[in-house]
Amino acid sequence: MHAHSRRFLGPLIALLAFAMLGIAVAIAADPRLLQALRGEGHYVHPARLWVALLAFPLLPAAVQALACSLPERPFVGVARAAGLREAPSSLFPRFAGFRARVVALLPPMLAATLVPLSLAFAEPEGHLGDVFDETAGVDILVCLDLSETMQAAFVLPGTKPVDPKTRLPTRLDVPKEQLAAFLERRPDDRIGLLVFGRSAWLAAPPTADKTLLIQRLRALAPGEIDGSLTALGDAIGAATAKLDGSPARSRRILLLSDGDGNVGLDAEEAAALARRHGIVIDTLQIGNGGKAQFFVGTDERGFPIYSEDDFPVNAELLKAIAADTGGRAYKASDADGLSRALVSVLDTLEKTTYPTRKPRFVPLAAPGYVGAASLLGLAVLLRMIFLGENA
Repeated sequence: MHAHSRRFLGPLIALLAFAMLGIAVAIAADPRLLQALRGEGHYVHPARLWVALLAFPLLPAAVQALACSLPERPFVGVARAAGLREAPSSLFPRFAGFRARVVALLPPMLAATLVPLSLAFAEPEGHLGDVFDETAGVDILVCLDLSETMQAAFVLPGTKPVDPKTRLPTRLDVPKEQLAAFLERRPDDRIGLLVFGRSAWLAAPPTADKTLLIQRLRALAPGEIDGSLTALGDAIGAATAKLDGSPARSRRILLLSDGDGNVGLDAEEAAALARRHGIVIDTLQIGNGGKAQFFVGTDERGFPIYSEDDFPVNAELLKAIAADTGGRAYKASDADGLSRALVSVLDTLEKTTYPTRKPRFVPLAAPGYVGAASLLGLAVLLRMIFLGENA
C-alpha cells in the first residue's frame, strides 16, 4: 500500500510542479495574465476552464497510463524534422539512474501541458481600464401592468394553439418577450422598468445594461406584487419622480396596461404632474377590452380549460394621458401589433448624447499557448537527449 501510494504521489507532485512551471512561463510571456488569474479580468469561455479543473484530478492516472503506453521514442522523428542532432545514450554511461529519473518525468510533463492549454482555451482577458465616451440614446421608463387581468389570453378571437395542450400566451407573456427582443436591438438607450398592480415598484432603474434589464424583465411573474387592483396613477407618479433628475432631452414613460386606474393617485392628475416636469407619456393599450379567455386549469387529459370573462379597458383614459403630455396612444390586439407599436414609440424619440464608461479588455490566450509549448518543447528536448537511437 505504501509503495503504491509513492508511485501515485510522485507523478502527482511532478504534475503539479510542471503545471506551475507552465503557468509561470505564460505569466512571464505576458505579465498581464496575472490579472485574470487574480480575478481582475474575466474569461470569455469560463466553462472551459471549469471543465479542465474538474478533470485535473484524473491526470495522475492518465500520467501512469501514458508512462506505460508511450512509445519508446515518439519524439525522435520530430527532432529529426527540426534538424536537431540526437545524442546517443552512450554519452551518459555514468548517469543511468539520473537518466531514468528524467525519463520518468516526461509523462507528467506532457500531461501538465493541459493546464496552460486549458487556460488558453478559456480565453482570459485582462482589464486595461475603462474607456469614456459619449453615446446617443434616450431615457425611457417602461411601466408594465402586473394586475390580475394581464393573465387573460392575448390572441385574436378564434386563435388556437398548434398543440392543444399548450396554453395560450397571456397579456403579460407577450409584452415580456416583445420588450426583451426589442431591448436587445437598442444597446445605447437607457431604459428602466417599473411594474404596478395595487402599488408601483421600480424593478430596474434606467440603465444601458440590457443584459441585466432583460433578465429582470423575463423574471417577472404573476403574483410578484398584489395584482388585485391597478394603481395607474401611482405608476405614473413613481416613474415621473425617477425620470425627473435625468439630463436627457427626451424623457419618456411607456405605459403598457389593459385596464383602468382604480386605486391610489388619480391617473390624470399624475399625467398633469408628468407634463409639468417635461415628461412625455406614450400609452399602449393591451387588448381590445370586452370578453377574453382566462386560464382556470386543465382537464383529465391535460388540456387547458378557459373561462370567458369581461376585461374592460378604459381606452379614453389612456388616450387622455397621452394627449395631455404630448405623447401618443397605441393599441395592440396581438403580438404583431405590439411589436409595431414598440417600434413606433422608441424609434421616434429624440436622442440625447450622454457620457458612458465601458471596460476595455486585452485578449491573453496567447501566453497560455506559450506555456504549453514550452513544456512540450522541454519534453521533446529531454527525450532527444536521454533517449537517443541507442536507447
